[in-house]
Amino acid sequence: MTELVTASVIGTGSYDCIDDLLNSFHSSAGSANFNAYFSCFAQGSRFLGTDAEENWSVEEFMEYCRAAAEQGRGWAFELIPDSHRTINYYPIGAVDPDFATFDELLNSESFPCTCRGSGSAIYNKVSKTWLLTLYHLVFPIPNGIAMKTCEQ
Repeated sequence: MTELVTASVIGTGSYDCIDDLLNSFHSSAGSANFNAYFSCFAQGSRFLGTDAEENWSVEEFMEYCRAAAEQGRGWAFELIPDSHRTINYYPIGAVDPDFATFDELLNSESFPCTCRGSGSAIYNKVSKTWLLTLYHLVFPIPNGIAMKTCEQ
């Protein structure tokens, strides 16, 4: 495990494309590589977790994750085989986009269900890198059990 640092690691990642950014994000989370994980986030970004109360600034989320990372515990999420990521770039049709949204279906070691990650990324044209501005992790509820689940 790498030494944990302060918020100065935020925004220091370098990713040519959103697939590389998200693959590094998930790989770093699974291996509890705190610095690499938080370098995927842009300054001012947010993380929305599976619980409605989990709406954190990246700095707040960093503090939440610190204890687990110090113990070498991470959260492993992998893109579901034969699944896909949907990525939409903006402005639409631009040769040099500066913003994107994404959606992906994930397997998790921690949760025995399909997870969905969605969010947005921004392209920094000076440093020529994509970074996360929002990541939202959810458990999609199948329509057949949605009402029963909501009642619980």
